[in-house]
Amino acid sequence: MAVVRAVSDAAPRVAGGMTPQAVAMTMWSWGTLVANGFQFTSVFGESSWRAVVTRATEVHLHMNAQEKRMTQRGLDIITRADEKIETKNAANEPNPHPTSERASPAFWAAGERWLSKLPDGKRAKLESALSAAQTDALKQQLLLASAEADTTKVRASERALFLEAAAAAA
Repeated sequence: MAVVRAVSDAAPRVAGGMTPQAVAMTMWSWGTLVANGFQFTSVFGESSWRAVVTRATEVHLHMNAQEKRMTQRGLDIITRADEKIETKNAANEPNPHPTSERASPAFWAAGERWLSKLPDGKRAKLESALSAAQTDALKQQLLLASAEADTTKVRASERALFLEAAAAAA
């Protein structure tokens, strides 16, 4: 458990330099741990998850077929485990939130990528608004509003990818 936590803690620092193979192995390994009973949220930090998923999005085009399969397999296992936990928690809540309010990990990964493409000032302002938002639904709205309002040609393809991911998650 200590080794797994150490790797997770290092992920945000090293993810930006990870090779496609390293990303694939990390996602596959995390998925394997979850499949073998590790509770993902108790071992891996949110920043670790975001950093590696963001890097996976960045290097996806450079991955070979096996690396893509390994990455997808890990994501599938983790996503299914996360959905089971959310379903269980929702069943135990007296007033569960509607499932439409819950965004998939793919949405958050696309949102992280969108944030990373914004200029420093806009990113800082949006990150501040996101940290002040009290619900996931509000955070989703802020990310969507940012992308929908962006008209720069430089980020047009990133904008389209994010909006596509958001529509798929809806």
